[in-house]
This record gives sequence, structure tokens and C-alpha cells, in this order.
Amino acid sequence: MVDHSATAPFAHLENSDFLNYLYHHCPRVQQQYLIAKPNHHLSDRQIADEYRVSRAAVSQWRRGVITRAHQLRAKMKGEF
Repeated sequence: MVDHSATAPFAHLENSDFLNYLYHHCPRVQQQYLIAKPNHHLSDRQIADEYRVSRAAVSQWRRGVITRAHQLRAKMKGEF
């Protein structure tokens, strides 16, 4: 997984490491979201179509990923 939005090489590496860490600490549906959004640049509608789910389900996946990311960052106390 790669964060293409990072501008500095160190930030790029740090964000990529965190995304990989986050990926391995999320349920499968959230992992699907993490693959589809940053790697394939799909919109939520495209993700819903790809996985044959509602846009509300994709929104729930996104909120879950964000919540999990905040939990992991807090647990790691900014080490990433």
C-alpha cells in the first residue's frame, strides 16, 4: 500500500508504513476499502459497485477505517 499524496520522501515512507500497519489491524471489509481508495483511486460509488454493496456500507467502512486509525495512533503515541 502506498500513500501517493505524501510529498516528502520520509512522509511517504512513514504514511506507507502506517497504512500497511492499519491494513493488518482492520477487518476484511475495511481492508477492501484501504486497497480500493488509495491504491486504485476509486470513489465511494465505484467501491460500492465493485463490491456490490450500498454506498452507505462503504461509508460505514470508511468511518471504521478512520476510527481504527485514530485508535492505533493513540495506542502508538505518535510513534508512526
